[in-house]
Amino acid sequence: MGTSVERAAASTDYYKRGDFVPGLRVDGMDVLWVQETTKFAAAHCRAGKGPILMELQGPRLPWPPHERSQNQLPPSGRNSGRRKRDPIMLLKDRMVNHNITSVEGLEETDVKVRQEIEGTAQFATADPELPLAELGYHIDAVTHLLTFAVQIGGSRSNPSEKGSM
Repeated sequence: MGTSVERAAASTDYYKRGDFVPGLRVDGMDVLWVQETTKFAAAHCRAGKGPILMELQGPRLPWPPHERSQNQLPPSGRNSGRRKRDPIMLLKDRMVNHNITSVEGLEETDVKVRQEIEGTAQFATADPELPLAELGYHIDAVTHLLTFAVQIGGSRSNPSEKGSM
């Protein structure tokens, strides 16, 4: 499964490991806390105060399985605890409890989101496949430009040697 954090690191407080870089520890499962902390970090950087490290904490979810011993879904009783920590469910509960929206309003939004996802998925699957030569065009512009330069006879190492790489 991997090495535990305690065995791998002298300090498990990652947000303190930047030496002279300030850090923040954030509950990564709280959407609003993450949003506000990110705004603070962005303002800090834009004010010229240098970088800031953010450690977003969240549970390690064992699905999809990483090894053969995890090939079975967890019992539903264990899953219910995770559902209480689901960031989307927490935000929905907070919105309903603070009268920002109603359960019905959230259900309507869910339907609209599912319809948009379905429409987008249908569009993506109906779109024709790109020719093999075009697959990497938008992945890495630098690699594409270097490949193009080599194709027209350029060289990365010595400009006097045409076509060499």
